[in-house]
Amino acid sequence: MIPPAAALPLTIATLLVAAAAFWRGGWPEKAVAWGTLGAMIATPIVPLYRLGHPDYHWFIIDVLLLALVAGVALKSNRWWPLFFCAFLLIDAVTRVGSVAGVAAMSALRGPAGLAWITACLAAQAAGVIEARRRSRRAAA
Repeated sequence: MIPPAAALPLTIATLLVAAAAFWRGGWPEKAVAWGTLGAMIATPIVPLYRLGHPDYHWFIIDVLLLALVAGVALKSNRWWPLFFCAFLLIDAVTRVGSVAGVAAMSALRGPAGLAWITACLAAQAAGVIEARRRSRRAAA
């Protein structure tokens, strides 16, 4: 679980990166922006269905986002989705450890989850910057 004090800044950062992706990014940046927004919206809604441990639900959201980003990484000529996938995979593995009851993973879940999600957003923001540079080079 992300610490409550970090939830608002992380939400604002996610919205800013997604807005930049929609404004200046190519199709890979826009596709991942849709995925991150969908994951952000689904995160508080899905656990309401009480199908088990809440980490199961969040793990499913993480895996779906990971599949989307992996597909983008395979289809595009961009480098940043690979980093996004790596950070998201680490986040998913710590979530699996938390669900399995590993005490160390449960303790790491909050701060480490925040670090990995921030790294994912940084990778996506770098992708948006690179897409803008590509479009400038193509126009010149």
